[in-house]
Amino acid sequence: MSNTNNPFDLFKPTETSHKIAALNGAEVTLKTLSQAEKAEIDAVLYSGGFEDGKPVLSMEALNKANIVKLSKILVEPKMSIKDLERLSVEADSAFKEIIDLVTPKVEEGKQES
Repeated sequence: MSNTNNPFDLFKPTETSHKIAALNGAEVTLKTLSQAEKAEIDAVLYSGGFEDGKPVLSMEALNKANIVKLSKILVEPKMSIKDLERLSVEADSAFKEIIDLVTPKVEEGKQES
Protein backbone atom coordinates (compact mmCIF):
# COMPACT_ATOMS: atom_id res chain seq x y z
CA MET A 1 0.00 0.00 0.00
CA SER A 2 1.56 3.31 -1.03
CA ASN A 3 1.15 6.53 0.87
CA THR A 4 0.09 9.31 -1.50
CA ASN A 5 0.24 11.90 1.28
CA ASN A 6 3.95 11.69 2.06
CA PRO A 7 4.81 14.65 4.33
CA PHE A 8 8.38 14.64 2.95
CA ASP A 9 7.01 15.73 -0.43
CA LEU A 10 7.38 19.23 1.02
CA PHE A 11 11.12 18.87 0.59
CA LYS A 12 11.34 17.71 -2.99
CA PRO A 13 13.65 19.93 -5.06
CA THR A 14 11.76 22.74 -6.78
CA GLU A 15 12.53 25.09 -9.66
CA THR A 16 12.08 28.86 -9.71
CA SER A 17 12.92 31.60 -12.21
CA HIS A 18 14.77 34.78 -11.28
CA LYS A 19 15.97 37.88 -13.08
CA ILE A 20 19.66 38.40 -12.32
CA ALA A 21 20.80 42.03 -12.20
CA ALA A 22 24.45 41.08 -12.76
CA LEU A 23 23.37 39.38 -16.01
CA ASN A 24 21.64 42.54 -17.28
CA GLY A 25 18.29 41.30 -15.99
CA ALA A 26 18.44 37.97 -17.83
CA GLU A 27 16.19 35.29 -16.41
CA VAL A 28 17.64 32.05 -15.10
CA THR A 29 15.92 28.96 -13.74
CA LEU A 30 17.31 27.56 -10.50
CA LYS A 31 16.51 24.44 -8.52
CA THR A 32 16.93 23.69 -4.87
CA LEU A 33 19.63 21.19 -3.97
CA SER A 34 18.98 17.58 -3.08
CA GLN A 35 20.65 16.09 -0.01
CA ALA A 36 23.07 14.18 -2.27
CA GLU A 37 24.04 17.35 -4.16
CA LYS A 38 24.61 19.21 -0.89
CA ALA A 39 26.85 16.36 0.29
CA GLU A 40 28.92 16.68 -2.92
CA ILE A 41 29.37 20.40 -2.33
CA ASP A 42 30.25 19.89 1.34
CA ALA A 43 32.88 17.30 0.35
CA VAL A 44 34.57 19.91 -1.84
CA LEU A 45 34.21 22.69 0.74
CA TYR A 46 35.64 20.61 3.60
CA SER A 47 38.31 18.86 1.52
CA GLY A 48 41.00 20.45 3.72
CA GLY A 49 39.95 18.20 6.60
CA PHE A 50 39.42 19.19 10.20
CA GLU A 51 41.72 20.57 12.87
CA ASP A 52 40.69 20.66 16.53
CA GLY A 53 37.19 19.63 15.44
CA LYS A 54 36.81 22.62 13.11
CA PRO A 55 36.95 22.53 9.31
CA VAL A 56 40.11 23.80 7.62
CA LEU A 57 38.75 26.12 4.94
CA SER A 58 40.59 27.67 2.03
CA MET A 59 39.54 30.21 -0.58
CA GLU A 60 40.36 27.64 -3.26
CA ALA A 61 37.95 25.12 -1.71
CA LEU A 62 35.28 27.80 -1.23
CA ASN A 63 35.55 28.93 -4.86
CA LYS A 64 35.45 25.35 -6.14
CA ALA A 65 32.43 24.57 -3.91
CA ASN A 66 30.61 27.62 -5.32
CA ILE A 67 31.31 26.48 -8.89
CA VAL A 68 30.02 22.98 -8.08
CA LYS A 69 26.94 24.51 -6.41
CA LEU A 70 26.22 26.70 -9.44
CA SER A 71 26.53 23.73 -11.79
CA LYS A 72 23.96 21.85 -9.66
CA ILE A 73 21.40 24.65 -9.22
CA LEU A 74 21.42 26.16 -12.72
CA VAL A 75 18.66 24.52 -14.74
CA GLU A 76 18.51 27.14 -17.51
CA PRO A 77 21.00 27.97 -18.79
CA LYS A 78 22.60 24.64 -17.96
CA MET A 79 26.27 25.19 -17.16
CA SER A 80 28.83 22.49 -16.41
CA ILE A 81 31.68 22.93 -13.96
CA LYS A 82 34.07 23.36 -16.91
CA ASP A 83 31.75 25.96 -18.53
CA LEU A 84 31.67 27.97 -15.30
CA GLU A 85 35.43 27.69 -14.72
CA ARG A 86 36.10 29.09 -18.21
CA LEU A 87 34.27 32.36 -17.45
CA SER A 88 36.23 35.46 -16.47
CA VAL A 89 36.36 36.64 -12.86
CA GLU A 90 33.87 39.33 -13.89
CA ALA A 91 31.20 36.62 -13.57
CA ASP A 92 31.74 36.58 -9.78
CA SER A 93 29.00 39.16 -9.18
CA ALA A 94 26.48 37.00 -11.06
CA PHE A 95 27.69 33.91 -9.20
CA LYS A 96 27.22 35.65 -5.84
CA GLU A 97 23.77 36.95 -6.76
CA ILE A 98 22.61 33.48 -7.83
CA ILE A 99 24.11 31.68 -4.82
CA ASP A 100 22.52 34.23 -2.46
CA LEU A 101 19.11 33.38 -3.95
CA VAL A 102 19.38 29.72 -2.97
CA THR A 103 21.31 29.99 0.29
CA PRO A 104 19.09 29.84 3.37
CA LYS A 105 19.37 32.94 5.50
CA VAL A 106 20.17 32.56 9.18
CA GLU A 107 17.97 34.76 11.35
CA GLU A 108 19.85 37.20 13.53
CA GLY A 109 20.50 35.71 16.95
CA LYS A 110 20.00 32.15 15.70
CA GLN A 111 22.66 29.77 14.50
CA GLU A 112 22.31 27.33 11.64
CA SER A 113 22.36 23.76 12.91
